[in-house]
Amino acid sequence: MEGTTNDAPALSAALAALPPDGGRLVWAGTDLRISTAVDFNKPVTVVGTHRERSKLTVTGSKLVSISASSVMFTDIGFYGSGLADGSVLFNSEKTVTKSHRNWRFENCLFQSCGIVRFSKIGCVQTDGTVLVKGTDISGDLALIGCEVTGIRSAYGIEINGVDGVIVEGCHIHSNGIDATNGEGLKILGSSSNVRVALNQIDNNTRDGLDMYDCAVATVIGNDIHNNGVYGIEAKWAVSTVHTVDKFIVSNNRIYANATGGLNVDVPLSVVSGNQVYGNKGTGLRIGAAFDDASAATKYSIINANVVSANTGNGILISNAGDSITVTSNQVHSNGASGIAFGAATVGAIISQNQCFGNAGRGISIGGTGHIIGSNRSQDVGNFYLVSGSTAHTFMQAAGSAQTGLFASGYYYGPGGGRSTTTMTAGLLTFVPFWVGMATNFSMIGAEVTTAGAAGTALRLGIYRDSGKGLPDALILDAGKVDAATTGPKELSIAQALSPGLYWLAALAEIGAPVVRTVSAVGLTPVGAGSLATATGASSQSGHYRSGVAPGALPVPAGTFNGTTAGPALVVLKAS
Repeated sequence: MEGTTNDAPALSAALAALPPDGGRLVWAGTDLRISTAVDFNKPVTVVGTHRERSKLTVTGSKLVSISASSVMFTDIGFYGSGLADGSVLFNSEKTVTKSHRNWRFENCLFQSCGIVRFSKIGCVQTDGTVLVKGTDISGDLALIGCEVTGIRSAYGIEINGVDGVIVEGCHIHSNGIDATNGEGLKILGSSSNVRVALNQIDNNTRDGLDMYDCAVATVIGNDIHNNGVYGIEAKWAVSTVHTVDKFIVSNNRIYANATGGLNVDVPLSVVSGNQVYGNKGTGLRIGAAFDDASAATKYSIINANVVSANTGNGILISNAGDSITVTSNQVHSNGASGIAFGAATVGAIISQNQCFGNAGRGISIGGTGHIIGSNRSQDVGNFYLVSGSTAHTFMQAAGSAQTGLFASGYYYGPGGGRSTTTMTAGLLTFVPFWVGMATNFSMIGAEVTTAGAAGTALRLGIYRDSGKGLPDALILDAGKVDAATTGPKELSIAQALSPGLYWLAALAEIGAPVVRTVSAVGLTPVGAGSLATATGASSQSGHYRSGVAPGALPVPAGTFNGTTAGPALVVLKAS
């Protein structure tokens, strides 16, 4: 066997020399080439030295067959003949039965060639690396630690109609023809109990992983990125009876895919603990029902995912979503809403999610009959109710529907002891204010305790927190109140604040007004710049900035210092 002519007769002779119950063939670091048929008809373990040194090149289609159980290949490189549709390496079209099982490939390379496994009555297909087909096949096929690349056809790996296949620790990449033909891994044909774990699936021309009309698949710990359409897509075909369900998609990294991160349209699925980021389009979508718009995607759970920096919505529950649970997800920095529900969605539970830094709404709620509670968001316009969205149960505020911790018509400000101070011209103070649930505010106010000179004015506003307990971006410049007379002063506003920490600001714009201040007692903790300040007799109660020019409040807050003297007390009225 020397790899330049047909080595099939010599390989067949080596197999024939094994006893009837099989054995072990050691394949030293050499190249083999076959152009006629070889049948692995005994239980055999074929061991190479390395998949790039122990090479088998197949120069035709359907030249190798397996007609026995317990056949294993380790550290072998399989190479096709360069056919456009991929060479078929293993074919058992006429010989395999239910008893033929336990085929295993470990640390193998498949370069431009395929494995095809058929039932006795199966049809011929040559467009994938692994094709498992036929109801009379028991399965037990495993690819462990293999590399699958360069398959110029519809799929890199296809699993069709068989239970119990394992694809683990493989690198499946650079397969396909175009955005229509080229999934890295395809599972279909009512396959079930398939495990896809710890693989890297990247740079395939269509989806990284496509699951179609199959059930009880576990997809865990994979790295799926830079594929031509979706990272993962799971759906079912048009049918009057839908029996496809139970996907577990957990602890995967799904990123930088060209159309979206993850689409799941299969009932009773669990999508949990995934990182979905940097995809074009929606990060995680459920309930689109691509192939059957009449079929609802029911009772699935989206839990504890981190969904960020996708160009569309972070999480989108499309109109086929029914009774979906969306809980404990962190959704941030996406190009549209953090979490969005379609107008026809029904009966979702939306709880304990965190949304921040999204370009659109924090949570945009369409549909009917949802239960909404214990979510947190720092996005402007959080908990927006789409027109026609009705019959929800709110455990927290939604838009102007409720005011949560704040009763309508009451004024709220930071708690603590009260005092007064004279603010020098150009002094800007910040006092922390915690919003527990989404609330609309209609007034902002402060108190002038001693009348200033004619023209004395105090400007009021609200700043967003930086996420680190410091004033940051300006949310609202409400304007100025007259500080030349005493008494409470207020300005009309229309400001929605979602849950989070904010900073209420007061600027002595003109003159030196004397105003009511608040001490540190009962305040949200304010960071001190030194141990002495933090442990001193006068605790940190806010921040200040000097020398601010008259006019609009600065954007952002700029450079400031901590204050123990007490910032100006600013209050808000809930609407």
